[in-house]
Amino acid sequence: MIYKWKNFSYKTSANVAGEVCEELDRTVGLTPENLVNASRPEDAPLHSEFEWDDKVAAEEFRRTQARQMICNLSIVIEEEKTEPVRAFFSLQNGFRKNTGTYESTIVILGDNEKRKKLFDNAKRDMEAFKNKYQMLTELADVFAAMDAIVTR
Repeated sequence: MIYKWKNFSYKTSANVAGEVCEELDRTVGLTPENLVNASRPEDAPLHSEFEWDDKVAAEEFRRTQARQMICNLSIVIEEEKTEPVRAFFSLQNGFRKNTGTYESTIVILGDNEKRKKLFDNAKRDMEAFKNKYQMLTELADVFAAMDAIVTR
């Protein structure tokens, strides 16, 4: 099987990572915990992909927790009687690396430039969703609707 990295790049080739994951799948099961454990030895193929300094890793984990907390905050717009919507978004490219800042959804929607950036992010996410689930023919109508939006 040939592997390649989809959205992020790593020091290790995708084929090497794929082989490690296949081996775990065949033996103990492919879970994040098992992948980390298999990568602990310094001579493991994916060892260099992980942060092994516990102080650094712990701080990164707290940033990830903070990002998840921010992303899970919602707001309810009382006048519209709608479902709660996400309260903050990051419009910067570094948000997955915990370096981006978040802005109020209300502020973003009130600023044409920021609103366009959020719309561009939504289109990118739709493409990612489509790429991830393109083999499911049951979603063909959803993909067609997404294509109509993405090509705008």
